[in-house]
Amino acid sequence: MNLSLQPKRPKTTTFCTTSRNQTATTYSHALIKSISAKSRRTSEGGAIAKRTHSLVKGQAPTDRSRVPGWMRRFCPDHHVSSVSAIEPDTLLEAGIQAVLLDLDNTLVAWRGSELPNHTEEWVELCKRAGLRLCLVSNTRNLPRLKALSERLGIPYVRGRMKPAKDGFILALALVNTAPQHAVMVGDQLFTDILGANRVGMRSIWVERLHPKEFFGTKISRMAERLLLRTLRRAWEHTP
Repeated sequence: MNLSLQPKRPKTTTFCTTSRNQTATTYSHALIKSISAKSRRTSEGGAIAKRTHSLVKGQAPTDRSRVPGWMRRFCPDHHVSSVSAIEPDTLLEAGIQAVLLDLDNTLVAWRGSELPNHTEEWVELCKRAGLRLCLVSNTRNLPRLKALSERLGIPYVRGRMKPAKDGFILALALVNTAPQHAVMVGDQLFTDILGANRVGMRSIWVERLHPKEFFGTKISRMAERLLLRTLRRAWEHTP
């Protein structure tokens, strides 16, 4: 049975969960307040989640010292070709308890409704490993988001568009997890990765599934490509 909860703030937020997550929603409002306070300290003091443990097998975390200071807010901890390259056991060993997931061009093609086999298999592996999952998407197609959420068997949140903190904070509250024990997985530096860094989470950038995208995303991709040139140099020199 699906349950829907709309917190007082922000008014535009959709907070959806399933019965298996009812315990998490019991504590959501207290955790929202706690995570909000932690994310404010992150923005003011520049603190970030500990990045010493690798989240991707065989790949060291990005060496941020090789990235200009202004660019570090867009810098992911890791980069992979697809979500299937992320091993749940490696996340658990690094202290990760929850995975927040972008939808379009991360798990499914933009506007797509057919989930690739590797996506569904990977989601099931994560759930069997005990990781708590939640979709954090900018899609405006709520019926499609609900349908994919139900098919994958994981909840979703909708708030202000990423990289605003709201959706990340509500998702962390839903999965009852502090920022330092969660990772964001997504294909866009300016939404998924920036938003995760703002909240104090770790992040994994995934190469987009398909070149077909929203027009606005195509524009941001041009700037993203410039950033990636510098990031790739840092990745190449990471021991």
